[in-house]
Amino acid sequence: MRALSLVSVIVTTQQTRAFTRTSSAVLSSAIQRRTMGASSSSENSYPRTNIVILEIEESRVEKFRQVAEIDAKGSRAEAGCYRFDVLQDKEQANKFVFYEVYKDDDAIAFHKTTSHYKAWADFKKEGGVISQTVLQTDAIEFEP
Repeated sequence: MRALSLVSVIVTTQQTRAFTRTSSAVLSSAIQRRTMGASSSSENSYPRTNIVILEIEESRVEKFRQVAEIDAKGSRAEAGCYRFDVLQDKEQANKFVFYEVYKDDDAIAFHKTTSHYKAWADFKKEGGVISQTVLQTDAIEFEP
């Protein structure tokens, strides 16, 4: 009977160690996801950023600038928009960057329902955007 008890203690100890290792790994992974911004938007404490790199047809640059101004000014008035900048390349006048910072994913979703965003979406549908690259990030060092 004593041998059986010793085996039970060994098995129980091994199971406890395995559980502890597994629990530590899961907790560590959760902490890493949280600090790396991989959590859901409701848990994410970092502002969300979009960096949109655009190349516009040269014949549509003036119209683009008008639409970009409408979108930027309207976006800045949104409660969840911390920043919306439109930048133009110094060497290639048809290349632009939108630098957008929002409180969270919900603020981005709201932005896409607005009339000023629709002006931008309509411009894209009409043609004139040669290329568009979007980089979505968390603003880990940001001051609104």
